[in-house]
Amino acid sequence: MNTPTDRQLKERAARAALARHISPAEVGAHLPGFDPADAWSRLTSNGRLQHFHPIPALKAAQETARFVIPGDEDWPEGLHDLGPTCPFGLWVRGTAPLRPLLERAVALVGSRAATPTAVREAGACGYDVAEGGGTVLASLSYGVESAAHRGAGVDGARLAVVPRGLDSCFPRAQESLMRNILTGPGSGAVVSLYAPGTDPSAVTLKASAEAVAALSRAVVLIEGIHRSASMQAAEAAQRMQRPLFALLPRDDEGYSSGNARLIVSGRAKPCHDAREATAALDKQPHAAAELITALRAQQMTAWPDASPLAQWITVHSADDRQLRITACHPHTQRTAYPPAEHAGWYAAELSPRGTGRTVYRSASTDFTADTAALVSVVRQWTAQP
Repeated sequence: MNTPTDRQLKERAARAALARHISPAEVGAHLPGFDPADAWSRLTSNGRLQHFHPIPALKAAQETARFVIPGDEDWPEGLHDLGPTCPFGLWVRGTAPLRPLLERAVALVGSRAATPTAVREAGACGYDVAEGGGTVLASLSYGVESAAHRGAGVDGARLAVVPRGLDSCFPRAQESLMRNILTGPGSGAVVSLYAPGTDPSAVTLKASAEAVAALSRAVVLIEGIHRSASMQAAEAAQRMQRPLFALLPRDDEGYSSGNARLIVSGRAKPCHDAREATAALDKQPHAAAELITALRAQQMTAWPDASPLAQWITVHSADDRQLRITACHPHTQRTAYPPAEHAGWYAAELSPRGTGRTVYRSASTDFTADTAALVSVVRQWTAQP
């Protein structure tokens, strides 16, 4: 039997198996035409990994955490902003649905070896986010991020990202905090890019820091120093055009050197607390979200559904072709603050090997006229045989 249920199980198991043995960038999981089962078959064709059986391994792992993949209701669309490193799936513990948690997720990031002042500020920011109806998003590391979770209180919505398999906590001493997030009266969940049994490493720490940014709607740097995981999260947020805030430095010993660097360079907006970040969630959406609205008015299908801060969107044709549309030139760097003005659209048809032929390019500053022209181009492209 090859029922839809069987095919779904095979895809889920293949994605979980691939995630254990190869990076998404090596396979190109973010590209159209990617078939997980075929990719796994190719990976094992030379005899390597033939001892590994994806379906039994998935079933065993899901006794610890459920595995969410693209197409699932709980799949976080923001992860696609990671581009070539978009994971094959996401491991999740907790009964709270992810989508409501992610709709107002504010990442509070900062140093593990934090100053007492930063720890107090992190707790206050966690409280502010929870009081403002947001979700506190952070790792469970010592210092700033665990303090942010505690500041939200047991009734606040919290989402933790762990840089190891969810069979154990990292750091181990934060086990009680992780359990509190999962079982407290407030909505909470713990997620990981890694299957149960995976140990933490420098690679998983960096990838998880970037995932925090991708999962967020806004990011606040409480206290960061150069080359720390918190700075990796902040810089990833800037690349993915998430609103980025940094608390004003309050020390003279360099503990907030990362904050100062981001503020001085104009990449982060200075703030005194997290209230401004929570308020940013209700501001005018990114131009890409407005384009989605315009395309849907023409009865076209556009993705993502609810990612107003996305750097790009994808339009799907009836014959499974896909068109990637990016605001401005695809290589143009823009900061979230001050809001970048519309500077045109770039559209390219996607191929199995990556971005293919250019379909449309403009450099117009007239958003309304340029969007109308692009809608016409997309309509013609969709109708092509």
